[in-house]
Amino acid sequence: MKLRKAIQLAAAGTMYGMASASMALPSLGGFTTDALDNVTATCPAGFTCASTPITDAGFLQRILTEDTSGRKFIQNILTEGVTTDGGSTFAGDSGFADENFVEMGGTGGIISRQALAESDGVETFKSTAVNYAGAFRAVDGTGITINQSVAEVAGGMSTTFELVEFDDSANGSNVSAQTTITGHVGEAEFSGDFGFRTLVIEDTSGTYTTANYKKLDVDATLLGDVNQTVALRERTGAAVADPGYMVPSDGSNTSWSANDTVVNLIIEQTTAGAGVFGLNDFANETTGGAQGIDSFSDANASSFQSVSSASDPFAPIFP
Repeated sequence: MKLRKAIQLAAAGTMYGMASASMALPSLGGFTTDALDNVTATCPAGFTCASTPITDAGFLQRILTEDTSGRKFIQNILTEGVTTDGGSTFAGDSGFADENFVEMGGTGGIISRQALAESDGVETFKSTAVNYAGAFRAVDGTGITINQSVAEVAGGMSTTFELVEFDDSANGSNVSAQTTITGHVGEAEFSGDFGFRTLVIEDTSGTYTTANYKKLDVDATLLGDVNQTVALRERTGAAVADPGYMVPSDGSNTSWSANDTVVNLIIEQTTAGAGVFGLNDFANETTGGAQGIDSFSDANASSFQSVSSASDPFAPIFP
């Protein structure tokens, strides 16, 4: 299976949607596939499974009955490649697995998990999509979860994408979607990291500050005759949960209120034979306030200013 086709299949698997917490539901991922494409599936807790499933190479279909209510589900498993944990991992980082449940005589809906991995020995692409749709989608429960990643085997480059969609009662039961994107580049003399997270609410009944939630992290490290670290943090809307200010304070220039847009930039640099430099720069893009502290005698710029707030808006997305 080529990488391009793998990506197309992953995109096609995102069209479904999650599960009612009041129901006992069959669990996903309880199967294995061997080198001969034989699928072996355990029976989920609280269910009785048919003793004679329909099977073929890379395929299994059976009926499950919930022990307490008698509700019946049809389970389908389609696989390619060896997996011991329902597609969470594949031998050689290459394989495909699709598992789903539908209820017989139910009111509609599907429980589905699709896993995909493709490796050419240098780069590895992985994608997982878990979906609960129709009768199985629950308020305050995750409806769609998509995780995708591309990485070099040597670890020099990687990028990830995650989408989580849910119906949020705290926001009028509107559909909310949280997106997280990360990137990493690593070499002997340079490394860089990128992180971005946003939360969007499909608001139909009011205004929610959470819909303006954004976090951005950019970090870079340079090693050699010039040793330099750069850390940029930008926060917007509900990502700034509490009012605060930078210490030492410069009045309104260093303060912020909840839901403002604030930015902090720190540069620490040491140059062989030429000295040191440190910069700690703060800006409130909502009010226009700003303060920068720099030094040509101290490179420890992270100590120049600190946050006075119930919560630190500049805390890294990924500690």
